[in-house]
Amino acid sequence: MLLTDLLKGVPGELTENVEGVVIESLTYDSRKVLPGALFAALCGGNTDGNKYIPQAVNNGCRCILTANAVAECGCTQFITPDPRRALRKISENFYGCPECKLKLVAVTGTNGKTTIAQILAHALRRLGTGCGVLGTVAYDLCSEILPAPLTTPESTDYQQYLARMAVNGAEYAICEFSSQALAQERVAGDNVDYAVFTNLSRDHLDNHGNMENYFLAKKRLFDRLSAGSVAVINTTDSYAERIVADTSAEVCRVGCSENSDIRIIKAEFGVNKTILDISICGDFYCLKSDLIGEYNALNMLEAVAVLFKAGYEVSDILEVVADFKGAGGRLERIDAEDGRVAFVDYAHTDDALANALAVLRKITPRKLIVVFGCGGDRDRGKRPLMARAAEANADRVILTNDNPRTENPEQIMHDILEGIENLAAVTVEYDRKRAIQLALSAAESGDIVLIAGKGHEDYQILGREKIHFDDREVVKDFFKVV
Repeated sequence: MLLTDLLKGVPGELTENVEGVVIESLTYDSRKVLPGALFAALCGGNTDGNKYIPQAVNNGCRCILTANAVAECGCTQFITPDPRRALRKISENFYGCPECKLKLVAVTGTNGKTTIAQILAHALRRLGTGCGVLGTVAYDLCSEILPAPLTTPESTDYQQYLARMAVNGAEYAICEFSSQALAQERVAGDNVDYAVFTNLSRDHLDNHGNMENYFLAKKRLFDRLSAGSVAVINTTDSYAERIVADTSAEVCRVGCSENSDIRIIKAEFGVNKTILDISICGDFYCLKSDLIGEYNALNMLEAVAVLFKAGYEVSDILEVVADFKGAGGRLERIDAEDGRVAFVDYAHTDDALANALAVLRKITPRKLIVVFGCGGDRDRGKRPLMARAAEANADRVILTNDNPRTENPEQIMHDILEGIENLAAVTVEYDRKRAIQLALSAAESGDIVLIAGKGHEDYQILGREKIHFDDREVVKDFFKVV
């Protein structure tokens, strides 16, 4: 693509005349620069992309995208005040605005994003509609699946993946929008057809600093929705009305109150089943599901809201949502032959942990054991909060490593223990495998063990090393489940 076409609609200045110059590819990684590429020198929390300009130039870069001109770099430069925002528009131009060719569903919030995205993908496919998914578990491009290093990809990858979805026959793209991606302008609400807000509780404050900034990052999505789009919100969350206060979109409210467009009238939560009597714009229906817990009921109804607003028949929607069996690592149940039950869940915030334990408490009259840790190099403030949630809702707490990364595991554990009142009742076992085995050994028939924090993840990060580790595999091996 001609560089002049690539830069249409992007504020900034070129350091030289580039008429006729063609850009062959885009990248933000200097190691991946090929001859004729545009290299975006992005600044992140740990690095400054400008340091890698010499390598990019040596690899054949044709243009540098940067906030600050670099003297004698030997390459055309496009100077823009916000390279990340510029890269999003450049990527959109390069790939021909794939967002415009797909029905785009953006799901954001602290918890529930993956479950809602997976429900929607399952439902749409059962309804005969092709769709792709970009989210925490994987990037499903409709006929090819890639690992997901980030919940929301960088803008160049994001636009490329959407383009590949469209080529592969997708009509819909279901995308989890993280707060970091919204704050960094990797994604925006401009071309979103349906935006879903799940909830907001403490997380990622190591990036955002405080809850208000975290909220404002999420709100960006809804502020930039068009009048033809739909915003679906969970009215049980205190941030819900604030997040749509300035939106141009139609608002669809989901919850338990009478002002909700789609609301829960009556709910029965069992060990293996949820039965909901619901109202959809004044008409009454029943939804039965294998998913358990109130928050999963709300997740299902937000997915129902999207499908309803997309024009599908309610009877068809309820049928396909009802047969969804659950997202991997989200209260994923593993049973032992002797009656012990383990649940593996991604809960890595105090709110998510408290909710998961509350759900499990309601379905067992016996002992509830929880195993969890906290990630290193992340928000330290939530560690004691998670400890309080565990101590308040479980009969026994076993603390262990999560992904320590480069932080000292003993410091992480010290921070967690700050939230524990009765230290004598807590067990600390740094080795995660042994901690899980200890919990399962302590359980008896009818007891429940919740292993929280990593969910679907099949790795553990120790220092800078990523090793294979899957909570589910440990449980199945211990229970001798094939």
